[in-house]
Amino acid sequence: MTKIAGKPPANPLYEKDFHDWAMEQAVLLRAKRWQDLDLENLAEEVEDMALSQKKEIRSRLEVLIMHLLKWKYQPGRRIPSCKNTVFNQRHGLDELIEDMPSLRPYLRETFPNRYNAARLSAEALLSFCFLTNALSLWNRLWTLNSIQMSPACIPRRTNSHEHYIAGHHP
Repeated sequence: MTKIAGKPPANPLYEKDFHDWAMEQAVLLRAKRWQDLDLENLAEEVEDMALSQKKEIRSRLEVLIMHLLKWKYQPGRRIPSCKNTVFNQRHGLDELIEDMPSLRPYLRETFPNRYNAARLSAEALLSFCFLTNALSLWNRLWTLNSIQMSPACIPRRTNSHEHYIAGHHP
């Protein structure tokens, strides 16, 4: 195969069957056959494994925050599965950090972005039905993110249901 931009030729087995390639690399590592290892692809796969742990943290954190927001702002719609999801996501994050303590700073670092994403997801899922005590709670929530809400975007009680209708009131 032709060398491309300073990279070694692609390993045909890596391209054809990842599982077989990975098993072969494990055998070579255990046999200490360093010269036969596919170092470029092996290094890339190790990096990808590390990145997948960060992706799992982001995903779990976003799901956790979204369910906590739903739990807090929809007390009338609390169901056991939501409580279970909160427990499972917290437990999963605890296990990740216990197994890989070097990721603890990343958990703190990614929290603000995950909070914003979870808030947007929760709003979409709840069709913008959030708050009973609208103005004070709404402004407090949005002020945390340096975003000010206009009074026309505040949910109001209609027929015992809360509706978020930006600028349109029934």
